[in-house]
Amino acid sequence: MYLSGGFNGWGADEFTLVADYTWELLGVNMDGGEWKLKNCENWCDQDWGDSDCDGLVINTTGGGPNSACSPTGLVNIRFNDQTLRYTISPAVIFATNISGLYLLGEFNAFQGGDYKFNLVADNTWVLNEVQLKPGVAFKFAEYPTFMGRNWGDNELDGKADEFGSNIVFSAPQGEAFYKITFNDKTLEYTYEFVKFPAIGIIGSATPGGWDTDTDMTDPDGDGTFEVTMDLVDGEAKFRANHSWDTNWGAGDFPSGTGTLNGPNIPVPAGHYKVTFTPSTGAYNFEVDAGITTVGLIGSATPGGWDTDTNMKDNGDGTWSLVVGLIAGEAKFRANDAWDVNWGAGDFPSGTGTQNGANIPVAAGLYLVTFNSLTGAYSFAPASIGLIGSATAGGWDTDTNLDVDAGNPAIVTGTLTLTDGEAKFRANDDWTFNWGGAAFPSGTGTQDGPNIPVTAGTYTITFNVNTGEYSFN
Repeated sequence: MYLSGGFNGWGADEFTLVADYTWELLGVNMDGGEWKLKNCENWCDQDWGDSDCDGLVINTTGGGPNSACSPTGLVNIRFNDQTLRYTISPAVIFATNISGLYLLGEFNAFQGGDYKFNLVADNTWVLNEVQLKPGVAFKFAEYPTFMGRNWGDNELDGKADEFGSNIVFSAPQGEAFYKITFNDKTLEYTYEFVKFPAIGIIGSATPGGWDTDTDMTDPDGDGTFEVTMDLVDGEAKFRANHSWDTNWGAGDFPSGTGTLNGPNIPVPAGHYKVTFTPSTGAYNFEVDAGITTVGLIGSATPGGWDTDTNMKDNGDGTWSLVVGLIAGEAKFRANDAWDVNWGAGDFPSGTGTQNGANIPVAAGLYLVTFNSLTGAYSFAPASIGLIGSATAGGWDTDTNLDVDAGNPAIVTGTLTLTDGEAKFRANDDWTFNWGGAAFPSGTGTQDGPNIPVTAGTYTITFNVNTGEYSFN
């Protein structure tokens, strides 16, 4: 059998079999953190944990909860692999004037054993982590009820008085988790800040605006919180416990040191891994390649509100699309999902904001451009022409086609062509061009092959939304 936990880097301290089914581990230095038992050194078979802290482990193989409570300091552990019961006892006997110590307060109706201290040195008791908020009242007690001695603090001077008044908690960090140390000889007690219950990012750059925090996590347990998210142009701050009582900001981007009640952080739009360390105020916004596609969606678009019409990635945070639109509404969105979307009430140009209004669109054939970093967009009239050796202008000059009055996605024209090749392209430029190997009809693709043309006079039709073309 082995003991594994944060105290040994989730390694393996080996037990000794001392009797039938009974294992013992002597003198292990625990840190008050989580742990598990396991029956092989490298997690190769089974493991057990005690999330209820009742002295009875359950099989947690495959990712079950860790043991949620443990002492601090040198201890001896015994475990019975049949009953699954275990005991933890001090490896060193320390001097003490009391039989035990508990924290009783408004948070547990002044009774119960949830907040039990550990004796870690002569007369020194430690409760590694308890959540306290300013103004909460509590006392120290020898037992889980007030049946025995208890201690308050009449002067609130950090030195307890037997049967004294309730202690009213206060600390500059406000509501947070604290480590409490109590000396049963001197009756002195101290609080040590451990961590905030919640750290979030908030502001006009975030999905929740200035109303709702986006919570961050501390995956490594080292006090540095992180979140990967899409942000729009705007401002942001970090704050604790979804409250403005404790908040940090600064004028620097992408990294800096936030100060309490500091200025808003200016944020350009992008997909970022955001990190923040409350103990130092240090923060960083690292660009993360999270936006893989941007599309146009809405009643004005070919796919309606069901399917995005994806745009061309120009590689610099801008996106473009040549498309025929009908009268209606549209929005831009990332990754074919509503998690990140932009809209505004302006047309034909404007600046979209996260979860902004639908864009009102007039029917037409457009070159649509969008900047996912700033939200800026434009709908500019576009032209479609035929170019190539089969046309009068050769490969140098487009012959523009007319937009169909009933369907702005379709362009038509009657042209006399020679034997040769041709392609369709937008705005006399090769950024958007369509070709195909079939003649007299087919479906053109972006940067597709030249269309082989037989000499003749044709009514030419091309649908920019589908790529379908015909020479009749």
